[in-house]
Amino acid sequence: EVAGVWQQVAKLTAEDAASNDLFGGSVSLNGDTAVIGASLDDDDGTSSGSAYVFREVAGVWQQLAKLTVADAAAGDNFGYSVALSGDTAVIGAWNDDDGGSSSGSAYVFDVSISPTSLDVNGNGIPDECEGDCNTNGVPGDIDIDGDIDLNDYAAFETCLGGPNVSSGTACCLSDLDGDGDTDLADFSLFQIVLPGG
Repeated sequence: EVAGVWQQVAKLTAEDAASNDLFGGSVSLNGDTAVIGASLDDDDGTSSGSAYVFREVAGVWQQLAKLTVADAAAGDNFGYSVALSGDTAVIGAWNDDDGGSSSGSAYVFDVSISPTSLDVNGNGIPDECEGDCNTNGVPGDIDIDGDIDLNDYAAFETCLGGPNVSSGTACCLSDLDGDGDTDLADFSLFQIVLPGG
């Protein structure tokens, strides 16, 4: 709402959208995270259903995950209802038959997915790493305190630790070769600048 006028800021659609999935049939929003049901999605049989997790990062909404369940079956309608509180999502499958015909069930998910980097221009480099990430002039000084020490090593190790932790300013600063990710090539360079390395 701006000056009393409501304005659309985004339109969310599933990356794998298909006819009659009923994406958007249920929606829950908490802060910058949305869970959206698609109870007629057919991934695990006709109308087995699914739900999607979206997160707004730097003004851009992006799909982070598609939720399905291991015991999905045709006609379950998983995603018919969704609720989100904090990082906990509850997804309803009102037609699940585990306890008898259409007895229903609800599934609880932790959706505390780390925000991933955006790559709006599609060049394979996270937007926060476009250009020169090293704003303090000391390559390898990940905590930006003016020197390279074990604190920088700890931050580097975190960024090297996996796909859900490879974004943000610290991880941008650990991308010493400027290729858009923190990998073993960066670690080789980091070892050179680390005192005693």
